[in-house]
Amino acid sequence: MDETLTGRLQPGKNDASRWLSKFNDAYSRKAGMSIFPGSLNLALEHPFDWLAPRYQTHIRRFGRDEHRGDA
Repeated sequence: MDETLTGRLQPGKNDASRWLSKFNDAYSRKAGMSIFPGSLNLALEHPFDWLAPRYQTHIRRFGRDEHRGDA
């Protein structure tokens, strides 16, 4: 699936880096590759619908049992 998202970069709150560092092993196992502990904060030019059917096969979800559930 190729799609270009456009917008402007904006500062984050360092929340993603906290969780991506804490659960990096679980995220890496699920993604099948190393995960950078941070995020790219992009304010999109147009609305984005995470629930749109075309994205569903590309979204990876996992439950507490896959990351030990210790938040």
